[in-house]
Amino acid sequence: MHLFCPGRKLQIDYASESITLVGNGSEDRLDILVTNHSTSPVDRIHVLYPHPVPTKWGLFSEVGGLLDATETWVNPTLHINRFFREGELLTHLEPNAGEFTEPSGRNAISQYFAVLLCNPFKVHEKIAYRGWILPGSYITTFQLTDERSKLTKSEWKLLRKLGWSIFTVHFAHPILPQEPRWMRLRGINGMVKNSAILPLERSLRKMIGIHSDTHEIAGPIDLVYRLDEHLSTAAFVTGVTQYSLLPLKVADLHDRVIKRGIKAENTETVYKDYRINIFPKNHRIVHEPSFWGDILPVGALINSLKTNSGGAETAIQWKAGLGNIESFSNNGMFYTRIRTSDIPTVIYALPWLALVGTLFEQFLNRMLVILVLVLLIILCSWRRKPRIQELTDLRR
Repeated sequence: MHLFCPGRKLQIDYASESITLVGNGSEDRLDILVTNHSTSPVDRIHVLYPHPVPTKWGLFSEVGGLLDATETWVNPTLHINRFFREGELLTHLEPNAGEFTEPSGRNAISQYFAVLLCNPFKVHEKIAYRGWILPGSYITTFQLTDERSKLTKSEWKLLRKLGWSIFTVHFAHPILPQEPRWMRLRGINGMVKNSAILPLERSLRKMIGIHSDTHEIAGPIDLVYRLDEHLSTAAFVTGVTQYSLLPLKVADLHDRVIKRGIKAENTETVYKDYRINIFPKNHRIVHEPSFWGDILPVGALINSLKTNSGGAETAIQWKAGLGNIESFSNNGMFYTRIRTSDIPTVIYALPWLALVGTLFEQFLNRMLVILVLVLLIILCSWRRKPRIQELTDLRR
């Protein structure tokens, strides 16, 4: 995901993109600590989401959606916080000297919150990320300014056709200059574009073990270039005309999203600490992951994370951002890719086929024995008849 606010400079002090692979799609969670480095308040932040979502999206419906889950930070017992141990989520703190001071009037509804996280360079050390949590935020489709600037249905369908969605997070209490603010977003999406095939073909391929799903996670800077390219060439995409979109409308969408949005004057988003966690627990076979760009693996790349309930889950982890990479060689762009596959469906039937085969074999063996006995009886009966007749003739 990529976050931006036209005319504002944002610094993402910490972002963790956790992706759980589900079937041929994924469930995403983005934990964010964002600081407003502008001189003006930020009342909304736009989120570039690299997955298509229908116009009518709701609470984790089958078709997908994006939700604001910021308030789950303060409840450490929730499943979403299972990787944070006791004492790593600290609430009701007081700011240190020199930190952002909360204005009067927000004391009754705000919390100063800290998360203790593992230092990606020194795994035995903890880093404390501090920021404010305030209620009242909500999410809509992309809305640059007022209600009239919302995307139309045809524009949203174009983004879906290209594999994108753009949302706007509205803040009831704007992020003030130099204020660090905690956010948490949750998203769910359906079939990834690389795996979009007919259901029957997919089932047959899985049955014989030749099907695989490819999942690619691109970095936030990379997403900007990809969206710009997709919108620039959208008028030439096959199938776009079915939405009655003229090149003029495509150009208007590009102007609003790219020129007056992501690449507007004085618009900048800096990523200090960006981490990616992929949980492939719903896939039985995970092939060796690959990555490119300004990104490094965390630990052994494939790590086991302990939960606060005593369990453990396997995660593929990377780190990126200015605080994790000494010098950028690709302008901060990166992407990761993994290929997953399921055990062939026919394998599940093998034990049952073996059992049926064994039972059938035993049945055939018994039938063969019975058949042999019957043949022996018939043969013996056939041989006895002449002997009996011969004895009868001798007596006479």
